[in-house]
Amino acid sequence: MRSSNFIFVLMGLLLCSCGGDKVAEDVRYFAPDKFKVVNSTPDTTRVLKTELIQLDEVYNPRGLYIYGNMLFVPTSGDTKFLSIVDLRSLKPIIKIGHYGRGPNDFSMPQMNNHAYCNDNNELILEICDRFGFKSINVTKSIKESGTFLSDSKKYTEIYKDERISHNGDKIVFKYGADRYFIKQDMTYRDAREGTFSPPTYIFKIGTEQSYVEIFPQPIESIKKNSREAMFVYSGYTRLKPDGSKVVDVMQMFDYINIIDLSSKKVTTVGNANSKRFISSYEEGDIYAAYASNRNVCVTDKYIIVLTVGDILCDAPDGSTRVWHSIRVFDWKGNFISSAMLPKGLAPLFMAYDENNEDLYFCVHSDETFYRSNISDLLK
Repeated sequence: MRSSNFIFVLMGLLLCSCGGDKVAEDVRYFAPDKFKVVNSTPDTTRVLKTELIQLDEVYNPRGLYIYGNMLFVPTSGDTKFLSIVDLRSLKPIIKIGHYGRGPNDFSMPQMNNHAYCNDNNELILEICDRFGFKSINVTKSIKESGTFLSDSKKYTEIYKDERISHNGDKIVFKYGADRYFIKQDMTYRDAREGTFSPPTYIFKIGTEQSYVEIFPQPIESIKKNSREAMFVYSGYTRLKPDGSKVVDVMQMFDYINIIDLSSKKVTTVGNANSKRFISSYEEGDIYAAYASNRNVCVTDKYIIVLTVGDILCDAPDGSTRVWHSIRVFDWKGNFISSAMLPKGLAPLFMAYDENNEDLYFCVHSDETFYRSNISDLLK
């Protein structure tokens, strides 16, 4: 960002801050183009109704994603990593995606929760694994009972960056012909010393490559050789289905970063009743004063965030950090509505069925699945 933007952001944060624990961010460490404060504290009087559902032949779930009438569940402990389930019957359709190091295999696959139909009306699902970006032709895979790729590229074929290691975790979205958005997660510059680079947003359009860095430099007080940096910068990244924006929901702080892929500007949405990024960390209370965003799913209208944290201290029974909530925003960062999940329900994964306005949850610890209609939240 330009220095003039730094001044603008700093002034805006000073004006928006209120109360004893609301301090301005230090733009050396966190500098979006715009900071928007909204009151998105969940409505603790509103509790979602959920039902337990049974998914056959789905074991060790590692995520959830819905496209059309299909539920995609990445799994571990099997020779194939992706189970596809028919939402209408909740019965398995197929398992695809072999673990391995071959050209059509997957090593440490990560589903980026983005799918689309190609010109032949075939469903394409994007996957990032340890070595590159791959697209599975789901339609052909189901029809021919195998795993068929429509695209496979090494990361170095998509973008090049000498400043950061390509061994770090990343997520890649293809949002047009030869147009890529890459979130390069935190990477260590020198593993022996523990020094690291904060996450970077990379735009690759044709042969042109540009960057957006809302974390200009590492937080100086993070201890070397510590896992704290990984927690501070971790988040959940999703592409708006129409390909115009990306949302990056921070896990440890109540921040939603909305990236406009056309202007390359970042708007950060923060809850007025939550602590700020730097202040929470510098106060040394990072694990006690955070709002943990557990997951996010998106439509062209909504950003739906699964959250748990001390912002829920007014839960009906007075408990803290045992109640999960759902919060709904639009893509301008406006807060729409919220509701609590039933007490004791602590899902790690979430997916949204736009056709029926149902949220699906997975509790990773006991491999149980739940469904809840949220049509009332979207009115």
